[in-house]
Amino acid sequence: MIYRLLLSSGQLEFLSDSKSGTDRMKCLSALIGMAAVKESVYETRGFSTVIHVGQAAVSEVTLAGLWKCNRKTVSKVLCRFNQMGLVSSEKGNRTSVHTILCVDTFFVDGKPIRNGCCRGLPAVNVSSQKAAVHSQPKSSSKPTESSGEKVEIVNLDINDLLSEARAEGEAVRESMDDLQL
Repeated sequence: MIYRLLLSSGQLEFLSDSKSGTDRMKCLSALIGMAAVKESVYETRGFSTVIHVGQAAVSEVTLAGLWKCNRKTVSKVLCRFNQMGLVSSEKGNRTSVHTILCVDTFFVDGKPIRNGCCRGLPAVNVSSQKAAVHSQPKSSSKPTESSGEKVEIVNLDINDLLSEARAEGEAVRESMDDLQL
């Protein structure tokens, strides 16, 4: 399955951090892979709910088996996913419904399916007006000691970056809407 993620730099850093011993990116990827791409009804012992695009109904026990960890670890990872704004979970008696907030669009057989649950670009709490951004190498760049690659560090206004990203996201969404016609 192909999908488009919208992540803040903080969310991406959280997912790529492997110090915890749990591969958070693989956990999120597995959860995204379970998400519905069309509305359906989920029923199990005395529990029934409508699952919308971008939602997955799955128990922590099942996720523990998929993620190869214990249920307590699953609970902690899901809690952090909720805190980071990647997922929103509603617990039931045996099954939880997890709403994937960071996937904007699923692509099935080349056709885009918009995730109505996606909240768009995450809110960013910035204490400083400037952010360091790595750009493409230029002739005036200096090689880094570790890799020998040339990297230029440019100071940019974070608000300008967010405005540009939102404008690009809207342009992509509009072009995708045109494709659906």
